[in-house]
Amino acid sequence: MSGSSQQHAVDTHSMYQIGLLSVAAASMLSGLSATLTQKAITGSKQRSTMLLSAEMAVYGIIFLMLNLVLNSNIKESPNSLLNNWDIPTILPVITNAFGGMVVGFVTKYAGGVVKGFALIAGIIVTGVAQFLIDGKPLGPKDFAGVLLVSAAIYLHSKYPYKESSVPAQGVKID
Repeated sequence: MSGSSQQHAVDTHSMYQIGLLSVAAASMLSGLSATLTQKAITGSKQRSTMLLSAEMAVYGIIFLMLNLVLNSNIKESPNSLLNNWDIPTILPVITNAFGGMVVGFVTKYAGGVVKGFALIAGIIVTGVAQFLIDGKPLGPKDFAGVLLVSAAIYLHSKYPYKESSVPAQGVKID
């Protein structure tokens, strides 16, 4: 094997590890986010779902604008931010905003785990729709994912979590 192909194999393996770690970190942060959001809107001091969604939107806008200012040429060209925007461009933004509010309500009334199942079911529906519209067949990994998700949903619904009536020692319950 030549030096170039060995270097390519090392780079590919390194990129795979970075990608795997990135996905794992994103998944953990997503779970933490769902847990904290559910606690904020269903806990003892219940917050308005709409207000929480608005607050998260404001924080998102702040961080996206900060990123835009730091990583683009907005300083030289202030009109570049919304250049070439039209109805087809704005529609996904509006749809995403309403989707965020729906996610807040689902998290509040159904919980983070059910929200995760709904998200995965939506991905499955998207895969099936892509097959029906584009003719792109689902691969073996897709079918394995569907089976695993189906099993997880079945197990979660058949054996739901039940809080223990006996508190663990050394744990203070509010």
